[in-house]
Amino acid sequence: MRNENELLELMPVPKAFLKLALPAIAAQLINILYNLVDKMFIGHIEGAEKVMGSCTWMLIVLSVILTVIMLLFGKNILQLFGASNDTIIYAVDYMNIYCLGTLFTQLTLGLNVFITAQGKTLISMCNVAVGAVTNIVLDAVFMNGFGFSSIDAVNRKYGSDQF
Repeated sequence: MRNENELLELMPVPKAFLKLALPAIAAQLINILYNLVDKMFIGHIEGAEKVMGSCTWMLIVLSVILTVIMLLFGKNILQLFGASNDTIIYAVDYMNIYCLGTLFTQLTLGLNVFITAQGKTLISMCNVAVGAVTNIVLDAVFMNGFGFSSIDAVNRKYGSDQF
């Protein structure tokens, strides 16, 4: 193989899969270990309730600030990140809807760490699973049940001549 770009082209799929997957899996395991050890130390802090209360308020405040900033200046921020004139209207619509869930997402991710730190990893896992399953079910309901596929929604809002 002359370079890494030819990996998927020339290498047999099982060998390429292992070459790509093993480092990614190892990185995730190291990250999990790091987080668990970190949480073991955090779990022994006296006054952890005060820390949790402060973190909860900071999550709320930062989420509200982030949501307001994105709703007010989101179009400019998206353009700074490279959104083109052809895609900006779609990106802004998506971002505005997505921003409305920022508070809930941040509270879920931020407070789940405290649940894990208390050694209640099964509850923590269930929180993540409930979110994932809810997302899958709502995707199916909105996409199939109500016919809100992304292309259909775009065609209804902007006209079918766009695609």
